[in-house]
Amino acid sequence: MVLNNEQIKSIAANCLDVRTRENGRAQVLRFTDKQTELYRNSNFIPHPLCAPCACFDFTYNGEIIAFEFDITAVTSRKFLSFDLYDGEVMVHSLYTYADSEGQRQFFYKFSDKRTRRVRLFLPYSCGVEIWNFTLDDGATFTPTSTDGRLKMLFLGDSITHGYDSHYTSMTYAATVARHYDAVCLNHGVGGYVFKAESLDAELPFTPDVITVAYGTNDWGRYGMDEDKYRAAADAFFDKLCTIYPSARIFGILPVWRADEDRRPERMPFTRVYEILRECYASHGVECIDGEKAVPQMRAFYSDGLHPNTIGQHVYGLHVIEALEKAGIKKNG
Repeated sequence: MVLNNEQIKSIAANCLDVRTRENGRAQVLRFTDKQTELYRNSNFIPHPLCAPCACFDFTYNGEIIAFEFDITAVTSRKFLSFDLYDGEVMVHSLYTYADSEGQRQFFYKFSDKRTRRVRLFLPYSCGVEIWNFTLDDGATFTPTSTDGRLKMLFLGDSITHGYDSHYTSMTYAATVARHYDAVCLNHGVGGYVFKAESLDAELPFTPDVITVAYGTNDWGRYGMDEDKYRAAADAFFDKLCTIYPSARIFGILPVWRADEDRRPERMPFTRVYEILRECYASHGVECIDGEKAVPQMRAFYSDGLHPNTIGQHVYGLHVIEALEKAGIKKNG
């Protein structure tokens, strides 16, 4: 059976909407129209059209999952993956490329017919449109309920967005969300900084837990100007705390970067940590030490700045440990 777009929408998770494009295909969206327009006007438009952490999440008693897809927007990362989970285990990943040589069909057949929870994670590195979403004729599928589950909002730059994990489900945000079986939104945007206007008070999602991981791009933006750096971070948290007074908010300090001691035109990176610790404390935001989240070795990074697959996963484990020590539990 081929699902229509309303059926596709019913199984879409960790997103705000699934819209039908002019060509009739389905597109998963994670931002409000207001936020998307803000990023468009700031020349960040490829990034909000990606769907990190978004997935199709449903119980299914058939064997086959198949669909066709095409690329609607491409970031600087030209690779992409669709990761398929049978329960808690990743059993298949379509790893391909966004150029003309890449595959545009997903197909997987389970080894047996039984009722299982399926999660199929969408790429973080590009936007996609989907059609001909096919399940077994005569099989049944049921969207996974969100009732009682922890709700998490991830805010941040390219590292929160997912760069540079080769597997979309092994980014740090997806790792944390999978651990907690959380309903989440990933609002990471590659290259972004502390900007209060990126927060939409009308976002139709009320998180229990928020993590914020900006600061490394701000270091490049503000150079030696500590006052402007501090003002941008303060304004961001002023608005965030006002919009979400009941949420537990965690600020993650930036991860190590290989060039932090080779930028004389910028403030020492140690000052970034000091400023952010002060900012978090003044806003009642709980601090997670991102400096210790990923080993300070190039083997865990793709370029000395972005954690690779293992670096992202280790980062996620560090965040999970910090959240658990802070008393964050599964299912709220």
